[in-house]
Amino acid sequence: MSNHIKLFCIPHAGGLSSMYNKWGEHFVNNIEVIPIELAGRGSRFHHGHYRNMDEAVSDVFNEIFRRLKGEPYAIFGHSMGAYIAYEVLLRIMELNEYKPCHIFVSGKGAPCESKEKAVSALSNEELFSHLIGMGGVPEELLNHKDLAEIFLQAIRNDYRIIEEYNHEKVKITETELTVLMGTEDMTMGLSEAKGWRKYTDKNCSIYQIKGNHFFINHSVKEVVNLIEMKLSESILVNT
Repeated sequence: MSNHIKLFCIPHAGGLSSMYNKWGEHFVNNIEVIPIELAGRGSRFHHGHYRNMDEAVSDVFNEIFRRLKGEPYAIFGHSMGAYIAYEVLLRIMELNEYKPCHIFVSGKGAPCESKEKAVSALSNEELFSHLIGMGGVPEELLNHKDLAEIFLQAIRNDYRIIEEYNHEKVKITETELTVLMGTEDMTMGLSEAKGWRKYTDKNCSIYQIKGNHFFINHSVKEVVNLIEMKLSESILVNT
């Protein structure tokens, strides 16, 4: 694969763009990893939290297209980021912008197959316990109450957006999809992963990788190798 390609990576609920920082060193030189920082956290802490999915999609769409100059690109989204990636693709189609060569949806079942729990309504203690069970609490937060409070505000808001999202909407896209899921992920099953096949008229591949919901943090090389393989195939198809 000789074409330079930009890979835009969208984090999970409450997540920071820095979760993708170590990916760059594992990819071949022609794949440029560009982590997207969602509003209200990390380097964009002073930006207000999104009120709904539409605001998140508009923001991420702008963050992606201000970095593009006509080169091939792909989008990767984990958990909530998977929904955002899909909705950004719909926005791209709606505005007739040039489409990504591939979309990767990770750690999240197809919306029409997923049953969201009312996580945003949990108390701080219950929410923290829920996240620890998923393996999604950064270690540095465990002993820092102030940081934990900021983290919980962001993730509670993100969960609310997911819960209020229209899961019944199924719009078919014209882009290849790859679905990634952890073998021990208790938040989704294989049937929910297969549901993504309803969302594209192109090929939709499903891969299970050893680990829990946050397998992408512990199986980086395996995830990177898979992405490289799929992007190589996509570039060949589109050239």
